[in-house]
Amino acid sequence: MSAPDTRRPTPARSGLPVDEEEMRRWMRRLVALGYQESTARNWVSRIRIACAHGVTDEAEVDAGFPSYTSESRSVMRAAIRMLDEFRRSG
Repeated sequence: MSAPDTRRPTPARSGLPVDEEEMRRWMRRLVALGYQESTARNWVSRIRIACAHGVTDEAEVDAGFPSYTSESRSVMRAAIRMLDEFRRSG
């Protein structure tokens, strides 16, 4: 008898790679701006989740996360917006 499959379901959209160096720089910037390290890690985690679902833009959040609550989707959009602002600031 085989063990039950406990893997998470595969996202409907293909995942995108995460630039780990960029995530480290962004996390350092968030901490420098006054965020607790644990909070900064949560923002980075949201971006990793978005990338795993193939979501890279605020406008894609609703389609990429249809089962998320509106509050959770709002937080996901905020994470993407914050990362975009970081990228624009150079």
